[in-house]
Amino acid sequence: QYHCDFIKNIVDFGVWINVIDKKFNIHINEDKIIKSIFIKDSINEKFYYSIEYFDISGEHVMGISFLEKFETKFNKMIVDLKGDS
Repeated sequence: QYHCDFIKNIVDFGVWINVIDKKFNIHINEDKIIKSIFIKDSINEKFYYSIEYFDISGEHVMGISFLEKFETKFNKMIVDLKGDS
């Protein structure tokens, strides 16, 4: 599943992360996520970030990245969390 828009309704219920929006739903068991990767990429000398999550089978289950036109806000949030420049 892919969703390219804001997500407004995230419900943390025990070991489950539930995204329940009008146009998109996904339910991910946190206990099955064993690996996350922080990616910093550069295009035309501008940095972009994403965080990718993988399950116990090595399957990509979730990724979080910027929404077009909101790169600056997303990047600032990541830099503030990570302490990276």
